[in-house]
Amino acid sequence: MGAGRSKQLTQNPALVNIDQDQCTLDWLLKTVGANACSSIFVGGYTFDTIAQKYPQLRFVCNAQWAKTGCETSLYLSQFDPKLPAFICYGDILVRSALVELVLKVAEADDSDGVITLDSHTQLLDTKENYECFEGTLKGQYGNYPFVGCVYLKPKALGLLHQQQCFRNNGKNYRLSDLIHLCQDKLRLTCVDAHGLWAEILRPIDITKFILTTKSETLQTLQRHITQARMLDQVHFSVKEWREQSSSLVSCILQTFPHQPLVVRSSSLQEDNFTQANAGKFESILNVQPEATVIKAAVDTVIQSYGTPKEADQVLVQPMLPNVKLSGVVFTRSLQHSAPYYIVNYDGTSTESVTSGQSTQDVT
Repeated sequence: MGAGRSKQLTQNPALVNIDQDQCTLDWLLKTVGANACSSIFVGGYTFDTIAQKYPQLRFVCNAQWAKTGCETSLYLSQFDPKLPAFICYGDILVRSALVELVLKVAEADDSDGVITLDSHTQLLDTKENYECFEGTLKGQYGNYPFVGCVYLKPKALGLLHQQQCFRNNGKNYRLSDLIHLCQDKLRLTCVDAHGLWAEILRPIDITKFILTTKSETLQTLQRHITQARMLDQVHFSVKEWREQSSSLVSCILQTFPHQPLVVRSSSLQEDNFTQANAGKFESILNVQPEATVIKAAVDTVIQSYGTPKEADQVLVQPMLPNVKLSGVVFTRSLQHSAPYYIVNYDGTSTESVTSGQSTQDVT
């Protein structure tokens, strides 16, 4: 859903660049669209530009985008009434983990759909119960921000289409408004999208969404980087480890059977926007695939955090054999922030450069 014009950005949010090769819409097509049999983009503002850039997409134009809201775009989209639909605003980014969670929940119960809320912020009452951000869903859903993506089964889609009677009453209904109007007639399941989405208001929002913890950043990039290989992983929080360490060890052994592992730190205190902390925390190499050995390695990594937060993470990957060079790549010079690719590497050790303790590295 990308017909409207952003109040914060000078261009259509769907065309905001993430890097030199892809923009917001590319990201959504890889995360949301990857699970769909077909994708429809409902546009309006800068419609021709988007349509020319993505000739493979099915497009629907809301010519009255400046005067109407989401309800008109939904009505024009003409979903297949026999199929469910994953509806997503064009000015947000979502992680693959959120899409997978929504689909898993939708398949597991017999509700009419799944809506995404963010539990991180509970909003105060306003004159309109669902007014804030893209909208809030109060009542049975609690007073939490609506993320802007929803999975609806045919019954729910049909009911939303019936809301076309509201189209001419002078109001521009958002998706959250339509769900609010229909909530007494539908059974919708909520999932918490906290940490799995971002609204694009400024370019920095994209950067902060992609670059989070080490493990989440690698997982995010794995689906979007085409000229490098990201090794598979299992990651979990300190809280999850404390509550279900045995099942997590079983998951690790099932994911990586019969091969040495590396248990890596993925603390909130490293690789963030204010500090790097290279080499400050433990990472254990050549961990044998045995339950007691894995548990001891994870405990060692967590202990290296000092006083760990529940949201701190641990990252487990297969040990990479036959490494020829190991190092780091910068996209700016550290002294002057000049726009050059700078590579520091060591041909004798896989730890020296990345730990920040190398004395024999080459630039």
